[in-house]
Amino acid sequence: MYLDKKILYWCTIPVTILVFCGVILRTILQTSSQKKKKKRLPFKNEKNLNDCLMSTQRVSLRNQEFQNHLNRSALIRSRRFLIPEDSFLKRKLFYCELESGYFHNSPESPSPLAALSNPDHSALTDMMKNQFGFLILNGGMGYLVNTLFSGFLVVYIPFPLSYSFKGMLQRGIESNPNISASFLSALSFYFIALLCCGEVVHLFLSIIGFEGVSGPQIDLPMMNQQVSPLGNQTDYSKLFKEEVESLQITPIECALDQMEEMAIKLLEI
Repeated sequence: MYLDKKILYWCTIPVTILVFCGVILRTILQTSSQKKKKKRLPFKNEKNLNDCLMSTQRVSLRNQEFQNHLNRSALIRSRRFLIPEDSFLKRKLFYCELESGYFHNSPESPSPLAALSNPDHSALTDMMKNQFGFLILNGGMGYLVNTLFSGFLVVYIPFPLSYSFKGMLQRGIESNPNISASFLSALSFYFIALLCCGEVVHLFLSIIGFEGVSGPQIDLPMMNQQVSPLGNQTDYSKLFKEEVESLQITPIECALDQMEEMAIKLLEI
């Protein structure tokens, strides 16, 4: 059994173009919706800026500041051999001094009851909007493929497969034991193309210079990160204490002190 060459032009290529255009449209819509959220706040000074920011935005900015200092402290510990001894001690004193150290002025631990009394539903709402867009657009494309190309075998896999693959690779057609499992139906080819075109779409949008696409879109909705409606409940006071202990036990190892000896040895050779 062989596939007619006309199937390539009338079935395989149209299904591929339909999936490619649908994923591009979905990516552009998601990126545009994210850009609309970034609105410029009308402020003239810091006090006016603080009034414009909502409570959730203040908490987000504060948590971002805490996380930046934790990352900087970890970077200092991991690259301590590139810092002179006095510079390392100054940085260590800034973070670990008993009374005025940054990590000793730790924030209060987050209360779960406070999060329950005023939960942040914006992230959950955005996730639901993305899921509805996924279902509507992909469901519409699947309906078109199943209606226009029902009963067609569009692709042949060039290696033999067992009979157990027929139910997965030949969706939408009647099971025929005489047909090899290496043939793909139009509906099965649609799902495979939908799962595999994310990287191609990301590369295409990057080539044409479309702004706002930072990474390939994942086509499975269940693989998206689940956002908690209670918001971020990171205990930074505990993280600060752990980072202080790590800085206290970090030895001072500066490779710059041995550079002169290494240079003299190289000159002697």
